[in-house]
Amino acid sequence: MLLALLSCALLSAAPPPLGRCAPGPADTEARARWKALQGALEARDAAGVKAAWAALEEHPCYRLPFAETWRHPEPGDVELLAEWWEHGGRDWLTTGWAEPPNPDFAVVPPDVPKHLTRESAGGLARLLCSAEGAADCGRDAAGWLLRARDRLEPQEDHAGDVRRRQAEEECASRAKKTKKGEQYRAWRRCLDEKRPLGVLMPLGRVGAPKDGWLVLRGRRGHYQFCDEVRVYDLATGAAWVAQSCAGLVLEQGGSVNHDATDAKRGVTVKVGRLPVDALREAAWMTLLVPHLTLNAQPYAWFVRRPPGVAPRWPDELSGEGLGLGSFWVTSAQTQLGWSWQGHDGLRESGSLTWPDSSNAGEDHADDLWRIAEAAFAPGCAPARPPSQLVVGGRPGVWGLDAKPESLAAAERTLLEALFAHDDGCGKAPAAAPGQGARK
Repeated sequence: MLLALLSCALLSAAPPPLGRCAPGPADTEARARWKALQGALEARDAAGVKAAWAALEEHPCYRLPFAETWRHPEPGDVELLAEWWEHGGRDWLTTGWAEPPNPDFAVVPPDVPKHLTRESAGGLARLLCSAEGAADCGRDAAGWLLRARDRLEPQEDHAGDVRRRQAEEECASRAKKTKKGEQYRAWRRCLDEKRPLGVLMPLGRVGAPKDGWLVLRGRRGHYQFCDEVRVYDLATGAAWVAQSCAGLVLEQGGSVNHDATDAKRGVTVKVGRLPVDALREAAWMTLLVPHLTLNAQPYAWFVRRPPGVAPRWPDELSGEGLGLGSFWVTSAQTQLGWSWQGHDGLRESGSLTWPDSSNAGEDHADDLWRIAEAAFAPGCAPARPPSQLVVGGRPGVWGLDAKPESLAAAERTLLEALFAHDDGCGKAPAAAPGQGARK
């Protein structure tokens, strides 16, 4: 008897499924809290934003959207929250109301980009515009930003519309095959798996890099290759390129004869210049690659609910929105080490997958380097590299293609050849052979 009563008590204490608010005082209060948050965001009132967000989180009308996904920013970063809000976060939160603006639709909220600040930007901070800075700060890179977004974000074109319609049909079919009470959650999970993904540029205006030297080191090519050191002056476009080229000598069975391969190397150095704007755009994108958000949704996605699928969630357990992206690699890819050096030493460094990448941001940077380098004009280099290159990043190739000691020896030879070369203007080398890079 006691056990039966206890069972009944536990059953009666179970929370009801989550759904939209009913018309009445609770719904009216929920809308007021939403408006308070919007007002605080418009005023950039940090304290007001935190208080309004906390009030919204604890309100029962918002339990449904917060159960659907965790993909929302923390209220401490007002600028980031405002960006997410404008890109569709505000629409997602209204879906818990009794009569939302789009009652027959669900809203899949956007992802949150990274926010470049003086603290998070690293060496890129010197190019970062402050929120209170001049309106023309970063204008020199505004066109580059548009080009990058066109390349990286999901496109609102016919192909994109077809993919979204196919996703909607598949998710509606999945919901119909799910038992009653679980249909809405199954449908939303499917939408998170199928949502249109791309790459998000970070929040924050970043100007063009106009000074210092950008160094690219590593192998380009596979069966026929060149190990290279490329040194570019961002102020003048001066270009210094040292190459050690050969072809892989393959043994029977496909293994590489490293000694025979190295014996075929030939070293060349060429100097000249690149178009400054093209060089700076390629460097700008390369500097931004580590700050991109991959496999992310830039804007809210509005999806019509299938007939009979009511917005009800069986519990408050969240963790939805874990859709994963994909990546791929091939043995023809290499890693180029890059570094940005100024009069004050090494400013920033990293690695770039070459000649293409499953990371769309890296892929865009690769294309920009190909465009800039295609316009190389041999001749007088208007500037000479610093006598000591302070480089970073990790160049590399597939382990079967080359030994680390062979790559290190090739780089030393390239640096010696580069510093021993004249500048194409009839002047003698400013540095003695043997001077090279330090890391």
